[in-house]
Amino acid sequence: MFFFLVNPASKSGHGMKVWKAVSSYLNERNVEYEVFFSKRPGHVQELMYDICSKNLESEGRINVVILGGDGTFNEAIQGVISFDKVNIGYIPTGSSNDFARALPYVDDPIENVKRIIDCKEPLKYDLGRLKYEGKISERSSASSGSMAATRYFNVSCGIGFDAAVCEEALNSRAKDFLNKFGLGKLAYGMIAIKQIFGAKLCDAKLTFEDGEVVEIKKCRFVVGMNT
Repeated sequence: MFFFLVNPASKSGHGMKVWKAVSSYLNERNVEYEVFFSKRPGHVQELMYDICSKNLESEGRINVVILGGDGTFNEAIQGVISFDKVNIGYIPTGSSNDFARALPYVDDPIENVKRIIDCKEPLKYDLGRLKYEGKISERSSASSGSMAATRYFNVSCGIGFDAAVCEEALNSRAKDFLNKFGLGKLAYGMIAIKQIFGAKLCDAKLTFEDGEVVEIKKCRFVVGMNT
């Protein structure tokens, strides 16, 4: 049994096109599966949590396949209850697909889903964990609700300029437009130039493990997480 989490809006609707092809292949092979579609920012995390809470106890171990971009994958891992009991497959359909480039994936969703279904020995990889001092009132410009005090990331986590670029890209109309022509990556360069000249300055305080505190005045300091 496979559970599929699909972001139909990834790469400006490309995700749904890929899912139609993948579902046809699954039906041809008579693969038992159940699919869930995300409908809003943060929904993938909720769906993953529901799948785990409803099936882990009875199944012991479950197989979840994520179809979407880097952001979709990042949302999904936030909802995993027990990483030791969940096998995660990934079919990349985003603009950059940074995570997929680090894994043995090919640019063919049918071949990727075939490898996932036929996999006998899943790969193991490390996850990063970021801990905040408390609740963050606003999760991001593209998401609603608050951010948990602890979050996971599987590719990168940054502050400052890098985070600001990724944050704006989450809700960029230019990126959506360029995705229609397969040029979504260009949006990051455009946003980077904009951030260099237009980012707001703020005060920050850094506290290191040895107790040293460094105060920074008028810096570009944005906390963010790519994947």
